[in-house]
Amino acid sequence: MSGVASRGADSFVLQCRGRPPSSTATQAATGMAKRAKRTTPPVVVAPASKRRIFISYAHDEKRLAERLAAIVAKLGFEAVWDENFRFGHGFHEQIKLYIEHAHVFMPLLTRRSSQRGWVHEEIGYANAFNVPVIPVTIGRGVVPQQMIEMVQALALLPADETFSLDPEVQDGGPQLTDRQVEEAARQFEQQCTRELIAWLIDRKASPALARYECAAHAEERGILLARYSREVVDLDGVKPQLVRQKGALSSFSIPREVITHPLWTMRYKGARRSEFYKTVLREERLALEAHARRGGCHLILNIKLGYQPFADGANEAEREGKSRREIEREAAVSKISRLQALSEFLTSVGGVSLRVAINDNQPGPENLLMIGNWFASESVTAGIGTGYRNTLFTRHAPSIETRIETFDQELEGLIRATVGNERVTKAQRSAHVSDEQTVEFALKHLEQAIKECEAVSDAPRG
Repeated sequence: MSGVASRGADSFVLQCRGRPPSSTATQAATGMAKRAKRTTPPVVVAPASKRRIFISYAHDEKRLAERLAAIVAKLGFEAVWDENFRFGHGFHEQIKLYIEHAHVFMPLLTRRSSQRGWVHEEIGYANAFNVPVIPVTIGRGVVPQQMIEMVQALALLPADETFSLDPEVQDGGPQLTDRQVEEAARQFEQQCTRELIAWLIDRKASPALARYECAAHAEERGILLARYSREVVDLDGVKPQLVRQKGALSSFSIPREVITHPLWTMRYKGARRSEFYKTVLREERLALEAHARRGGCHLILNIKLGYQPFADGANEAEREGKSRREIEREAAVSKISRLQALSEFLTSVGGVSLRVAINDNQPGPENLLMIGNWFASESVTAGIGTGYRNTLFTRHAPSIETRIETFDQELEGLIRATVGNERVTKAQRSAHVSDEQTVEFALKHLEQAIKECEAVSDAPRG
């Protein structure tokens, strides 16, 4: 190998980052962990993402929409409506995205609005994406037609039973009085219960009901991950969103440095990757890290997963006269770069919940990622070192809730089975293991993996 490799991969990584080289990567990671303990502020746990109810209404019914939004919030859900829309983004495109991300779509209907085409378009759009729909009808004579007839509605009757909105009357015609608004809100509060909303969501909770967008290649996956991550900020601002990821060494093993940095050469030692591919990967890392530093990060890692050169890359290397030993050394250097990047991430994040589980028995290099309850992506085909292919993305909130529940149960089960067994007695294994303990446990295993790779990378040439 080059002179860089002969000095030890850990020394090379630290020099590239502008830090004094240490004798081993273990000392570096341990030192970072100690500094993190001294400087990390108290952990702020991001609030659990609330289930979203998107309320659609005509301008005439804004006062009632405000009252219904307040009742929805009182029930513990997040009411989303055009008050959440952001300047600089298309109005109709935002409506579509909010419907796709909604746990429940709630159109507010009168005789007038039910005759307008956009009502049926929005309900049809929600049905197409298997988003639960619960229309709220106002006044007598509101007879939903076409698609609306297929959906059961909450019927609210204003106090003045003679009141109706004539569909022929244009804007500026009769509107709900204050008394009618209050009566309709009172009836809504009686009919729309937390149990009803939960039941509607649970009916659509199966992942089989979700609509998916597929990224066939690794480059497409990176582009979509960055786009979906930015989309969450566009729709929900900079509210904290917990990052959940399962698979290999996670996206946080990707270097955050510019692609001309030597770390990228080290990462793909013995393999060729285009500048475009590296740029896409870096955008993925930066987008996810922005969420993780605001809202926290829970990871399930597979540290033992190997990083062998690509099959075609190995053949090419052998044609260039490289021995199998040289190829193994390059693979070890490549893995060290990933382990180092992940270690630095774990020791640099502070002030948010950071929880890590180790599962070295994962069946292959699978990858599941979720940002809050806004979107999920799952790679169903992957090769070690070749990137993830056929990654499925979904915004379907009801099924994402199911995935979150499964992920959290697996995370805590792994933590109790590994970290808990090391830290506590048998009688205490069911007790809660702190975030700090899980990170220390992960760092120790990362250090051990780095040592094992160093033993290969520093071995005599074959």
